[in-house]
Amino acid sequence: MPVGYRRLIFVIWQCAAFLFANAVEHVVNTDSTRLKSIQLDELLVSTYRYHANIRQLAAPVQIIRSSNIERNEAGDLSATLNQIPGINMQSGTFQTTKFTIRGIGSRSPYSTNRTRAYLDNIPLTTGDGTTVMDDVELGYIEKIEITKGPHSAWYGSGMGGAVRFVTKQIPDNNQNIASQFSAGTYDFRKFTVYTHIPNASGYTNLGLTSLSGDGYRQNSNFKRKSGIVSGLFSNKGKLNYLLTFSDVHAQTPSSIDEETFRMSPSNAAPNWLSVAGYKAYERILAGIRSDLPINQQWKNLLTVSGSWYDQYELRPFNHLDDRAMSFSLQDNVVFNKNNMTISTGIEWLHENYFWRILANNDLSELQKATELRNQYNAFFGFEGRFHPSLTFSLAGNLNATTYSVQDLFETDEIDYSENYFNKLIFSPKLGLNYRYSDQYSIYTSIGHGFSNPTVEESLDSEGFLNPYLKPEQGWTMDVGMRANNITNTLFADFSAYYILLHDLLVTKRLSESVFYGANAGTAILKGLELQLRYKPSELIQLTGAFNASENRFKTFISEDIDYAGKHLPGIPEMHAHVDMQTNLFRNWEFNAVYTLSGKQYLNDANTAQTGSWQTINLRSAYTIDLGKKIQVQCVVHVNNLLNEHYASMVLINAPSFEGRAPRYYYPGMPRNFLFTIRLGVK
Repeated sequence: MPVGYRRLIFVIWQCAAFLFANAVEHVVNTDSTRLKSIQLDELLVSTYRYHANIRQLAAPVQIIRSSNIERNEAGDLSATLNQIPGINMQSGTFQTTKFTIRGIGSRSPYSTNRTRAYLDNIPLTTGDGTTVMDDVELGYIEKIEITKGPHSAWYGSGMGGAVRFVTKQIPDNNQNIASQFSAGTYDFRKFTVYTHIPNASGYTNLGLTSLSGDGYRQNSNFKRKSGIVSGLFSNKGKLNYLLTFSDVHAQTPSSIDEETFRMSPSNAAPNWLSVAGYKAYERILAGIRSDLPINQQWKNLLTVSGSWYDQYELRPFNHLDDRAMSFSLQDNVVFNKNNMTISTGIEWLHENYFWRILANNDLSELQKATELRNQYNAFFGFEGRFHPSLTFSLAGNLNATTYSVQDLFETDEIDYSENYFNKLIFSPKLGLNYRYSDQYSIYTSIGHGFSNPTVEESLDSEGFLNPYLKPEQGWTMDVGMRANNITNTLFADFSAYYILLHDLLVTKRLSESVFYGANAGTAILKGLELQLRYKPSELIQLTGAFNASENRFKTFISEDIDYAGKHLPGIPEMHAHVDMQTNLFRNWEFNAVYTLSGKQYLNDANTAQTGSWQTINLRSAYTIDLGKKIQVQCVVHVNNLLNEHYASMVLINAPSFEGRAPRYYYPGMPRNFLFTIRLGVK
């Protein structure tokens, strides 16, 4: 970044700090009794399998609240998730994202495959371990719960952890409706309408959203229509239901080489531009969950869900036509008495996946197959307080995973049909939480986790399933401290972690379209995370998140090259996020968000890397009350204020074929603007 820009950033933040300090001083001097009465929100988490107080958890769990979600009018999921330390969601285009927790899964070329995700209790993670969060509509979401690392009593034993999107559950007996229209740079358009309808036995929520835009780069037009029906029926127990759908059409500009990234970042990759590459799909998710008390101490939680999607992708090298149907069953029995909670249950995920490859010139079939995928989990969890301040937790998960591939392409003489079954994997977890007082608690935990290879990784270089490929496994150790209501104004969450990975799953590239997985070596990931929230009054709040990490191969030899001691690529060395929120004038609020991301390596040899980058986003909102039941809000966003040139996503170990430069870079958006108007009726 030019020196002039750095000085401008310094001046802006000095001015902001000056205004912030004076505002705080004004509040304290004029109404100190009010300041003493302020309490930060109680931090509660409704984990996937049972409810718990976050201050008693021996786990790094963090929550993104509704207020932080609602300030993201454009619905940019990466901007929302990246405010949590240790989280890195890269966004190359509207439908090209990659999500990692503490660097786990950073070596995946294009997708998220080491982290589980749920919409309420419905798995967003497919049967082969790939997670798609691109079309989660934030306008329907009340909060986001993030669990870092393997915690078998809640979300299985995925090495990265889990993300749970909780849909809006409005405890209001009055019907209300809200609508929003946004318009911005590059012909961005978004329209959302959402209504809450109460009834005698619960409520129903309905929502519709239309999103479209031309995109900053060539061949990056996108359109998405989505909807939701959710609700609650309550009698002796509770029955929650959810139905969502998405209809998406998004063009693909793909990654570009360094020279294009520096000189013409708005260009698409020439091969994707020449065929006008795109991805189009429809997706439906549906599920019900019953919360049925058996007696005062026992209850049963049963979730039944299913999903369906149909996708078509045009690529420079071929067409991919695929579809899948899945079914999931989770049953959990919970015993709760005095200071003890016991949870045990089973989970089964079944997926039937069909795919075929078509030639670009005449759409003739080149290959097709069906895959049956099954994941079975049996789990237990125990939490007990043997002392009023000390909570002990013990959990375990037993997993079995099977893949079955049936080759349906009879034209050639090769039969790729084969079965894959991994050995039973048991993952224990042990944790302690000591609550020193109502304000302070410390915790430590150790847990085992694993990540099964995706079906693509399971194929060898000739297209056959590799029965010798092992899951990536490892241990995660955490120690942390939570401090709440320090002088009634400050919340702090600090954690340190150490991860030992072995049987690393690495990607081998034969061409742009053909890659496969192999086990290679061990790695050590370690880091520090800090989250702060300072709220001296109802008028001002300052939140901050910071993480720094060191991630290296311990033993790794590939094609006779020893990479021991090299940094794992695709993980920024540090990340900082600061959000200043003010309400200094009646009905007016202002946000200034500063983000700093450190350098990251682009390949295993560490011969290429990106530089650090920083951005400033501004948001101003004014609310008008029209009587007691109608509210109008006008919002203006300026994103990337200083027009920083940076890579919002990178392709790790990008291949170089036929003498062409490797295409590592997905350029981030330059300075852009967004205007939103909201209407709420009670």
